[in-house]
Amino acid sequence: WYLPSVGEMKCLVMAAKYGNGQSGPINDILMQVGGQPLISRYYWTSSEEDGKSVYNVSRSGGAPSEDKDEEVPTRAIRQF
Repeated sequence: WYLPSVGEMKCLVMAAKYGNGQSGPINDILMQVGGQPLISRYYWTSSEEDGKSVYNVSRSGGAPSEDKDEEVPTRAIRQF
């Protein structure tokens, strides 16, 4: 398990929904196996902007940075 990079998280959140806002293939699979869907507004990534900031990825695919001391949800992924 690891914290995904900006690029990896963008792929995940974009596959979590369809353009019309309905649940997409990632969320469908997560719910089928008893997991929680990707629903947070932002998720932290492992990509740092600098020593004090880390990039977040939003459900729209944007990647603003946030201070590391802020509380932002994380979503670890499993390497396979």
